[in-house]
Amino acid sequence: MTLPSVPANVSADVGGVPPGYEDVPFEAFTTTPHRRAISEHMRRSRQTSAHMTTEVDVDMFQVAKVRDLMNAARGAAGLGRISFLSFISKAAIAALGEYREMNATFLHERVLQWDEVNLGIAVDTPAGLIVPVIRHAHTMTVEQIADAIAQLAERARARKLVPDELRAGTFTISNPGSVGAVSAPAIINQPQVAILGVPVIAKRVWVVTSPEGSEYVAIRPILRLAVTFDHRAIDGAYATRFAVAVKQHLEEWDLRDYT
Repeated sequence: MTLPSVPANVSADVGGVPPGYEDVPFEAFTTTPHRRAISEHMRRSRQTSAHMTTEVDVDMFQVAKVRDLMNAARGAAGLGRISFLSFISKAAIAALGEYREMNATFLHERVLQWDEVNLGIAVDTPAGLIVPVIRHAHTMTVEQIADAIAQLAERARARKLVPDELRAGTFTISNPGSVGAVSAPAIINQPQVAILGVPVIAKRVWVVTSPEGSEYVAIRPILRLAVTFDHRAIDGAYATRFAVAVKQHLEEWDLRDYT
């Protein structure tokens, strides 16, 4: 079936409908100021940055083991559970320290490489998408990041964030996996140069190499991380090396190295 095309530049005024839709029943709703702000930010980001995405598959088996151990200890202490997102955030922060061009702002004539990681975490709220910022995230442990994410997400959904909690992000993580997405390319959060998309962790048949070098097939929790970057500022090979570094930090996780 071929659908009729509509010119890309068609727009409707407040009281009208796009040409060709005059006989289609509809309900009209006024967009909220927050939705209009999101629309403008997304449009400006697409017009500003040359978006490109690179992806890597990550075996989360080791992280899952460490997470279980940490959550058992936290449960015994009466503390809340740590999500996989906290571990992914910590791994991304470690990789940003190695690939500083990913933690930057591109201004054509010059690039600002930030000396700290202020981590934006995209939060789905009843009012729409909000990106609160964890300031100085590079100084935090996994548990501190987990607590910060939980607190900011709760405040975002309760509409209790203050302006200082929404500014000065240097790198953002989008987590559509929390609502079931299997792929996660995202739009860059201006004026940053990259964003990390986190889809669902899915059990897949996986080829595993033993310490002795032999290979065998197992069922493993696999995560397909998506790094979307501004190709004006960053080359594809560099962005891919960053993605691989995040992957390595996750797959080689050691409780002694990451607390």
